[in-house]
Amino acid sequence: MKRVIQEDSTGCGLACIAMMVGTRYKTIKKQAHELLHDWPSGPRSFYTEPTHLKTLLKAHSIEYGHYRRTSNWRQIKAELAIAAINLQKNGNWHWVVFKQQANDAYILDPRAKQEKRRDFGRAKLHAYLPIRLTEHLGVLTHKIP
Repeated sequence: MKRVIQEDSTGCGLACIAMMVGTRYKTIKKQAHELLHDWPSGPRSFYTEPTHLKTLLKAHSIEYGHYRRTSNWRQIKAELAIAAINLQKNGNWHWVVFKQQANDAYILDPRAKQEKRRDFGRAKLHAYLPIRLTEHLGVLTHKIP
């Protein structure tokens, strides 16, 4: 999975969807304008809610589990998740992609300078949306059990 950088100050959720889909940020932003009825038009700031992520994932046949609140990274059992980190007093947070396999876990942050983050102490987990993955014919596909 390739990291996608957010192109707007509040575009972290869109960048995470772009990483899941394997496409460009601008493509997902355009789809958000087409699919999400409460999405702002024009250059205004926007904030991606879990329902927005689910709608965009569904549009790409990417299945997911239940949105779960937890502050413990170890409670994420899925290999792949979109995680809400660093909850602020105003109720906003930052979306990142969490990936784990074997003995390795890391964060793909659409805003960070480094490619992979492993500073889980600084990335304070608030909640996550697990992504269900299976391999089919050598192509990554997504499926609910």
